[in-house]
Amino acid sequence: MPDIDQPPTIKQRVDRAVAALSRGSATEAIADLDVVVQLLPENADARCLRGVAARMRGEIELALDDLRS
Repeated sequence: MPDIDQPPTIKQRVDRAVAALSRGSATEAIADLDVVVQLLPENADARCLRGVAARMRGEIELALDDLRS
């Protein structure tokens, strides 16, 4: 059983973001992915997913920035 006092791991945040994207909730996904990118700026998966989420919100320049990183 997970410890509810512990913050989500990087993997849990990415998994939650993928689930949010599959539900069409780009804003929810970006919230988790922002944390992942802040902690691990080199995480290409998180940057790519955040780019997809930004595109879903119509934020083309932000999407391109992440997809180019």
